[in-house]
Amino acid sequence: MEVYFAAKNELYYITSTLETLLAVLNQLSAQADAIVRLQNGPEVTDKQLAEQKQRLMQPFQEFNNQQVTLRWNLYEQKSKENHTKAELHIMNLQRLVPDVLHHSLLSVFERLSQPFVWDLPHGKEKLTLLEEALPEIMALRERLMSQMEVKLGRS
Repeated sequence: MEVYFAAKNELYYITSTLETLLAVLNQLSAQADAIVRLQNGPEVTDKQLAEQKQRLMQPFQEFNNQQVTLRWNLYEQKSKENHTKAELHIMNLQRLVPDVLHHSLLSVFERLSQPFVWDLPHGKEKLTLLEEALPEIMALRERLMSQMEVKLGRS
């Protein structure tokens, strides 16, 4: 449960951060467009507009790209930590639970651990996948709790 929620929180954080960075960049782009049009008047050509806007936006785009790279690198580090924790938990549970339950845990782990393209749209898809898996995760938790009760001789 800890690893599932940690992974979900990390993905939520990065997608929210990337959405914010994109919104700010789009807002700056619109402002740059307005500035160039104001400075050059209505006679500015589309090509001139694009070139001047690109020049104005270059530092902001570079900063944005650096932030996106930094955020994905941090996400990758946390993702690897969470993945390793989950693998260890599942490996340790193998001796303690019936094979069918262990295979169910492994199956969910493998499905939720599938790699994805590291960009905002795919990150949001992955977040949706994690969110939709919550009922299945909770059902597995209940099955694990039942097995613990059996092992402890309380059922």
